[in-house]
Amino acid sequence: MAKLNFNASNEEGMDDFSVVPADEYNVQIVKSEVTETKAKTGTLLKLQYKIIDGKFKGRIVFGQYNLTNPNATAVEISRKQMKTLCDAIGKPDGVDDSTEMHNIPLKVKIGVRPAQGVYAEQNEIKFYAKYEGPKVEGASSNPSANPGNPSAAQSETPKAEEAPASGGAPWAT
Repeated sequence: MAKLNFNASNEEGMDDFSVVPADEYNVQIVKSEVTETKAKTGTLLKLQYKIIDGKFKGRIVFGQYNLTNPNATAVEISRKQMKTLCDAIGKPDGVDDSTEMHNIPLKVKIGVRPAQGVYAEQNEIKFYAKYEGPKVEGASSNPSANPGNPSAAQSETPKAEEAPASGGAPWAT
């Protein structure tokens, strides 16, 4: 037996990073950081999204965006993704710092990229849309399509979860 003196009440539990099924989910960005690409020829904005309701509440999905890269097409695709993301969170003019995107609910369409070589299957975000309210299992995500469902008619924004940024830098122009 080993004496640990470990107080678990002061610690945060593990996040579940396993793949979620392809579907639409309500999420919010909880962490962000800018890192170098593996080839050290560019920079990436890495975002961590947490699912905020439904069966997979609390699960984590990742997104990354080329801020700078020798491949101009990769940067162009990322800029389009970032524009759509900013529109979905109500910041159509963009942001100066990645933390400005944290804790704002939005809806994303998530796909599953099959395993390739040494890489396991993983989720990828296919599209971003405005948050329409809590997801109700077995009901349309459009509240007006469920007039008899009081929880579907509510469009309260969930309480923002506290999550420290693990970095953050302005969106490169």
